[in-house]
Amino acid sequence: MRKEKQNGFTLLYALLLISVIAVISGIIIGSIIEEIRISRDESESLKAFYAADTGIECVRFYQYNYLAFDTDQPITTRNCGIGANFQTGGGDPSGTDCRSMTYNFTLDGFSGGACAEVEVKTDPITVYVLGEPYVFCTLHVTSAGKSNCSGGAGTVERTRWEDM
Repeated sequence: MRKEKQNGFTLLYALLLISVIAVISGIIIGSIIEEIRISRDESESLKAFYAADTGIECVRFYQYNYLAFDTDQPITTRNCGIGANFQTGGGDPSGTDCRSMTYNFTLDGFSGGACAEVEVKTDPITVYVLGEPYVFCTLHVTSAGKSNCSGGAGTVERTRWEDM
């Protein structure tokens, strides 16, 4: 008689052990799924960040090497090696003052469908040296990188800006 009671206890013990193992397995699987989601989001965020950074670097290259966004430069077609051509310069080579202008262009064609929408605003700033006014152009660059330019769920946008 005593042996029959022990058999029932073994079954109850086995069910309890299986339940504990199932709960622990569920927690581990949930944690793994969450880590995969975080890793994917981080990857999408990096794609958007690097696309935005490329937009800033493109403007920096053309401005530092060619003064391309100064409004007294002739209008010139440029290309950053990715995306469509865009125009720089103000088309007023005889002008001496900076004018407020806005340039917009998109860099697309990155691997994975990323892109960057770049806006460059020029603003005149007057600096007085020994009482004499000098007008300079300042650039306000905003580059919005997107992990997927076709949009939709899961698209991550990272925006960078810089004054030059």
